[in-house]
Amino acid sequence: MKKILIADDEEVNQFFLRKLVSESHIEVHTAPNGEVAVEMAKENNFDLIFMDIYMPQMNGIAALGQIRAHEKETAHQAVVVAVTSNSAKEEHHYKSMGFDECLFNPIPLREVQHLLKKYQISLD
Repeated sequence: MKKILIADDEEVNQFFLRKLVSESHIEVHTAPNGEVAVEMAKENNFDLIFMDIYMPQMNGIAALGQIRAHEKETAHQAVVVAVTSNSAKEEHHYKSMGFDECLFNPIPLREVQHLLKKYQISLD
């Protein structure tokens, strides 16, 4: 079973992304901030992580740094997708920080479906 983490402080965004990735073979977890996301990532081998950039306690960029540092100690590396309301012009900036992909709010269903297929998360 594939595992996805949705790290976002807004419950409505968690709900929306959960609905977009809801398939019976995908186990979906949520984290309300970067600190919780890091702890969950250390305890689970997530296949994909949707990481909101702006969260309280620890933002998505800091959380990514800690997740990537932990992954160096393991043989597993998750696909981490930056989720932001910033301009699409920022995509190169986020990828240079270590994010694998970027999604910009509002998130189109087809973009999520494309990522799930690209990284072999989806059965479609």
